[in-house]
Amino acid sequence: SMLSVLTVAACTPKEHEVEIVDEHIEAVDFDSDADVIGISFMTAHAPRAYQLAEEFRQRGKTVVFGGFHPTFMTAEALQHCDAVVAGEAENTWPRVLRDIESNRLRRVYQSSRPVDLGTLQAVPRDLLKQNGYITVNTVQASRGCNNACRFCSVSPFYGKKQRFRPVARVVEELRNIPGRFVLFIDDNITGDSDYSKQLFRAMIPLKKKWISQASLKIADDGELVELAARSGCCGLFVGLESINSRSLNEVEKGFNATERYGQSIRKLQDAGIGIETGIIFGFDHDEVSVFERTLDFLLKHNIDAIQVSALTPLPGTRLYEKMVREKRIIEYRWEHYDYRHVVFRPRNMTPEKLQNGVDWTIGQFYSGR
Repeated sequence: SMLSVLTVAACTPKEHEVEIVDEHIEAVDFDSDADVIGISFMTAHAPRAYQLAEEFRQRGKTVVFGGFHPTFMTAEALQHCDAVVAGEAENTWPRVLRDIESNRLRRVYQSSRPVDLGTLQAVPRDLLKQNGYITVNTVQASRGCNNACRFCSVSPFYGKKQRFRPVARVVEELRNIPGRFVLFIDDNITGDSDYSKQLFRAMIPLKKKWISQASLKIADDGELVELAARSGCCGLFVGLESINSRSLNEVEKGFNATERYGQSIRKLQDAGIGIETGIIFGFDHDEVSVFERTLDFLLKHNIDAIQVSALTPLPGTRLYEKMVREKRIIEYRWEHYDYRHVVFRPRNMTPEKLQNGVDWTIGQFYSGR
């Protein structure tokens, strides 16, 4: 989501002029007259970010990195930039700019406390090229997640506790958004059911349509499902990860009750909520039979869309530390850490078998039939 750079733009002191460039939809202008270049990136984009940084530094620009990869691989990132903003930017970015102005730029800026989400400014969506996106209406009601799944970098980045924006502030932002469709980029929009119920009740009069990510636990609370639907929820991304409960326990996602998957999914679909499921292959308990069994499950339950990944040990996660310790990583080219390439040695199959299984499952699910 471009919301991360918009958020940095929002906390930039007013005297600075800000331009946002998204390389997905436009070319980077290396002859820009900007003094400071900020680049935010996740692991798979690190090689490209380093390339951009070298280009800009050769032209005498100050380059600052932020986002997940520089936060967890700070020493590596510092070889390619002037400074790193580790973690959330709101508390540190204005200081970075002041330090650049007075020639006192430090190497690393680490926020000392989690951001109080009640203080967030409205984001300047007008800085985005409006026609480059399905929607620029991305909104965040909360940050972080109370779960600590081993393969996930969200809690290492945001801290162990989910934080929430005041409902009134979220509703005010939604009211000012033109158009009906909104994408909540929260990691778990229903992480705290009391907060979610308050938010959804307040959203009903706005008549928006929205999608977001949630844990399947939402289905255990009938009132929550009903309020989500009434507030305009038309789709949820749900990380099922595996139909194998031993795999889930292995990565501390045992709260996903595999035996109830079917009825939970039906509850959401009956409420008019489409389901995109996240599936991960390559856990230590996965054997080659997992691909066919998973495909059968997805087709049987009429899942609307899928995001299938090869298990990826991202820097910052406990999974990464474990794989490094066990010397199971076979590939450190970051551009392959995109969830579609196998970069480690699985327990019960070869890397090739895992790669073929991921590709096969996607091909079968989206085949003509």
